[in-house]
Amino acid sequence: MVVRMRTDGVPMRVRAGGVVLAASLAALASVPAGAAQPVRIDGFAARVNARVITVGDVRREMAPAAHRLRLRYSGAALEARLEQAYDRALQDLIERFLLAAEFDRRELTLPERAVDAEIGRLAAELFEGSRGALLEALAAEGMTIDQLRDQTREELKARLLFHQEVMRRAVVPPGDVRAAYTARAGDWEQPARVRLRAMEFAGGEAGERLARAADAIARLEAGESFAEVAREISDGRHAERGGDWGWMPLADLHETLREAIAPAAVGETAGPVALADRVFLLRVRAREEAGVRTLREAYPELAAAVQEAEAERLREELHQRLERRHVVQVIGDEAR
Repeated sequence: MVVRMRTDGVPMRVRAGGVVLAASLAALASVPAGAAQPVRIDGFAARVNARVITVGDVRREMAPAAHRLRLRYSGAALEARLEQAYDRALQDLIERFLLAAEFDRRELTLPERAVDAEIGRLAAELFEGSRGALLEALAAEGMTIDQLRDQTREELKARLLFHQEVMRRAVVPPGDVRAAYTARAGDWEQPARVRLRAMEFAGGEAGERLARAADAIARLEAGESFAEVAREISDGRHAERGGDWGWMPLADLHETLREAIAPAAVGETAGPVALADRVFLLRVRAREEAGVRTLREAYPELAAAVQEAEAERLREELHQRLERRHVVQVIGDEAR
């Protein structure tokens, strides 16, 4: 059962959010040294059974996100996004402790060597294996190594139960993938595409632009690389990339340019083509005709999408069962 409590004690039912299985060491390491740290407040934020979550716990959980938000936003926009980040972090913690509580209720076991291995892995990844750097980061957060072990243990319990109840069961029958392919039939149509390199000549009079294009054609006929010539003399924004426009739907190309490249085979150059105040030379690198992606081509993408949907369904079912078996109390905004 999940209950939201205002500070006056009046309950209001709410739903908890998604599962976050990120390790706490990542949160400690992701905020650069010297960055402003939020003040830890030990007010009551929530309770999962007998496990208390403080406001300080939530602020520590959201610290990396808060740092990124402060770099991008300010004023009211920042405050609104910090509120959202707080809510997400709180729900992440609630979900994590619900999973850990269910792990304990089932009397499942977690070897201590798994805790040691996880802390060792994260320390090596985030602190280059330096125990001193790890202890400094913990001290900055007012944590001891024993507290970190407790937190890591809880997260591993949550991760293991989630894997057992959700990920191992999120099996994708081939029939479901075929059904999804049929249901999304319109998504698999592929328009004709073309991949081009281009030189663009701008500025000056029309005759000057055409003369520059003629000089470029002479260099190409002499054996120089289209990409090298484009890098040297093109006025286009893709000049540094050798004039590479990449793949594009043929229909997105301006009609004048589309007509110019129509008779050009792959490897041939079309132009010069005058369009507005520019002159273009276009090298056709590749073509793809319009068609429909087959089930075999779309299968990896579809299977991943179907599996994700099934995992979310299983997660929601698990969440509802946990709500019935455990009690969550959430304090209102006044405690933040």
